[in-house]
Amino acid sequence: MSTTLSGLATIRAFGTQNMFMNQYYRYQNDHTSTYFMCFNSSRALGIVMDYLCLLYILCVALFLMLFPEGVPGGSAGLALSMALGVTGMTQWGVRQSAEVENQMTSVERIVEYSRLESEAPLEGLRKPPPEWPTEGCIELRGVYMTYENSLKPTLIDLNCVIRGGERVGIVGRTGAGKSSVVAALFRMRECEGQVLIDGVDTKSVGLHDLRRKMSIIPQEPMAFLIPTQFRGPVPNGIYVYGVNWSLFSGINLSGSQTSGFG
Repeated sequence: MSTTLSGLATIRAFGTQNMFMNQYYRYQNDHTSTYFMCFNSSRALGIVMDYLCLLYILCVALFLMLFPEGVPGGSAGLALSMALGVTGMTQWGVRQSAEVENQMTSVERIVEYSRLESEAPLEGLRKPPPEWPTEGCIELRGVYMTYENSLKPTLIDLNCVIRGGERVGIVGRTGAGKSSVVAALFRMRECEGQVLIDGVDTKSVGLHDLRRKMSIIPQEPMAFLIPTQFRGPVPNGIYVYGVNWSLFSGINLSGSQTSGFG
């Protein structure tokens, strides 16, 4: 829902309301069926607990009937009364234990995140020159990268040189390591080997200084609510104004101007 609401302008511009409505109906059906299954499972658990408690009460009653001389009448009545109260207490205890387990999921996630390894320092001891990088030459020397819980490295002895102004495409199947190269450039995950940008090792530069000098184009397209003019930041901190439809004509979106966004 949140993703759809944030992209209403794009959805209306391309006339895909019916597709998203059908997708919402599918998700709603999955949610309802899951809730119905959870509700029925809870009822079934209650019935099973009732039968177990009934069996326990029968055992107590049979014991009192088989050995009447060893148990006084008052004690026998108290035992049966307490056994009857076990039914409600058992169901309440089992339900509360299951509810506690469900509610502790958020605590489990917090503990998991608190144990994650911290990133490198944001500010490094060595400051790169203010004009760095000037050429944009990227060199990878013996780069190895391995993700957690994975024995096989994703990047194995990667060596290449990409000179400034060159356009390089990385082709491979899913899981081949295409996005891992980007992760190595931005130091999203530490790797073995060297990643040099204009001769400067990225490990010697703070994360803020490194990532402030690079940009990435996301895979997900994005349209602004006011596409003819907006005010937005760029990587070097300068604000730009007056972005108009001439930019959209370059990517074959100028025809959407008549349909409107929002």
